[in-house]
Amino acid sequence: MRIFLYVISMLVSSHMLAQSDEIVHVNWQSEWYDQPFELHTPYKTSDNFQIEFDQLKMYVSEFRLLDNDKIVWAENSSFHLLDFGDPSTTNWTWSIPTNIDYNKIQFTFGIDSLTQVSGVQGGPLDPTTGMYWTWQTGYINFKLEGKSDQCPSRLNQFQLHIGGYAFPHNTSRLITHAVNDKQKLNFIIPCNKLIDAWDLTTEHHIMSPGESADRCAEILYNIITTR
Repeated sequence: MRIFLYVISMLVSSHMLAQSDEIVHVNWQSEWYDQPFELHTPYKTSDNFQIEFDQLKMYVSEFRLLDNDKIVWAENSSFHLLDFGDPSTTNWTWSIPTNIDYNKIQFTFGIDSLTQVSGVQGGPLDPTTGMYWTWQTGYINFKLEGKSDQCPSRLNQFQLHIGGYAFPHNTSRLITHAVNDKQKLNFIIPCNKLIDAWDLTTEHHIMSPGESADRCAEILYNIITTR
């Protein structure tokens, strides 16, 4: 009888271990020439202009884990507003089943068009976050504000508000990266690469969907990386 109970106990324990989850840490970090980036701190551009950032916010959503091209896990209610002035928004954890195998992560930069046309929502999508235009133009997928002596604008200020979901100006992008460390996923936004690729002397205010927002979204799509 004791042997029987012992066997049953071992089987139950094995089953529970097989069903247990593992914790994955997700971290987003902004950088300036490979160094941690901070708001309200003066930096130098590659052209030796001074630049300082007051806001950096962006939406990322629809996170999935893939085994090659097969989706093996997807986050529920997958909308995150990253605010690089608030570290609590750029770090979170997932509880992932241990029995799944994956080698890629996929997510959307911005908010998908279906959510855009669903109207005002709560949580990260609440318009009080300052990331919503109107029902016609939808959410702002990316917001970068600051000042630079490169800008001929009033007080040398720039505002890059990147959004748009309707054809032909859809600024959301589907991004896929290989997974190297399954315990910690590190995403990097090298802001210097955006500024180096952008001419703040002529385009220092983007406040609506259009060709300028499309080009900025494409740059962001290409510079977001993992480490």
